[in-house]
Amino acid sequence: MGRRYGNGRRRYRAPSPRPSMGRRLWDILLAVVLLVLIAVLVVRLDQSPKTVTPSAALTGRAYVIDGDTISINRIHIRLKGIDAPELKQTCGAAARPCGQEARQSLIRLIGGRDVRCSEEGRDRYDRVLAICLSGETELNRSMVGTGQAVSYGDYGGAEMEARAKSLGLWKGDFERPSDWRRRNQEVVDDFDQPDDAATTPLDRLWNWFVTMMGGTR
Repeated sequence: MGRRYGNGRRRYRAPSPRPSMGRRLWDILLAVVLLVLIAVLVVRLDQSPKTVTPSAALTGRAYVIDGDTISINRIHIRLKGIDAPELKQTCGAAARPCGQEARQSLIRLIGGRDVRCSEEGRDRYDRVLAICLSGETELNRSMVGTGQAVSYGDYGGAEMEARAKSLGLWKGDFERPSDWRRRNQEVVDDFDQPDDAATTPLDRLWNWFVTMMGGTR
């Protein structure tokens, strides 16, 4: 059979129409919505309770040293991922004793019950960093969620909610505890130092972001 040949002419294909301005704006809007949904998911995951597997040495009656430090069986334990005002720290123009208020708030959360803690590492002062529960109440999250402490590597979602509701420290002006310590080194004991050495670069980036967004109101 003979081969058939075309007439030699190339078919003309019209160029694909460029997306309209409305379509491009719609695509941008969808991308923004997706990013917002991802951010909401991250915050929701942050709200999920942590599983705590306590050790015998970190379970028992707790003596509250300050708003983020307790002692169980003579072991100093710092509540991981949070930072509460120092005992001598005051807040706002009225010099509110926010350090003492944070300590009293932690005492009320414990409510005289035994505390059980799960060790999450050590800081540079060899203090135990831990997630602690009293009953079913996670002390770390509750202190941030009620505005009596700020996020220090964890609980960013809890801090945002406390700030939005003007709870605790967020009722007025205050200086972040880490900034207060830098200005008042002479009145701060070693056991009141932050656990900077135990935080990751991502933790420090979060703290920087929160500060840039306005650590005080």
